[in-house]
Amino acid sequence: MASPSNSQVLLAAALPVVALVTVYVRSFFKWRARTRGRPLPPGPRPWPIVGNLFDLPRFKPWRKCLEFTEQYGSIVYLQVLGEPMIIVGDPDVAHELLNKRSANTADRPRNPIVELSGQDVNFAVLPYGEWWRRHRRSFWQQFNPNVTSRYLSIQREGAHKFLASILASPSRLRTNIY
Repeated sequence: MASPSNSQVLLAAALPVVALVTVYVRSFFKWRARTRGRPLPPGPRPWPIVGNLFDLPRFKPWRKCLEFTEQYGSIVYLQVLGEPMIIVGDPDVAHELLNKRSANTADRPRNPIVELSGQDVNFAVLPYGEWWRRHRRSFWQQFNPNVTSRYLSIQREGAHKFLASILASPSRLRTNIY
């Protein structure tokens, strides 16, 4: 059996190093793109790959979140399996972030399944922006409290049909519901 040459040994030793450097450089540029170089809020140090997954208990995680806010401040940054998570421990700060700066926090994460299933025009999953604002305005025009009274006759007619079908065949209640 032939022993491996020096170049084969060197190649076998260099591959893991190159892989680690590649992962580090990729994560660095991903961080720069996400934060634009600004520092993140304080939080516990994440583990590679799993992040802070093991820092949050499965049961009653809010207790640990409260400990984090006591230890790190009113805004805490966690990373769980590569997904960022922000814990806000002060109601005033939460109001500031979610109401006064809602343009920064109102978007939804993109999901390829939504697009593949043809639901990308569904109002509930639209990304925040001009398209979403137009859909929201149209929705509000049709479903605000002042307009819904126009639909009472349609609702009443549907309820009467449903009740008539139950009276006609009570044994088929399940079929009448669906």
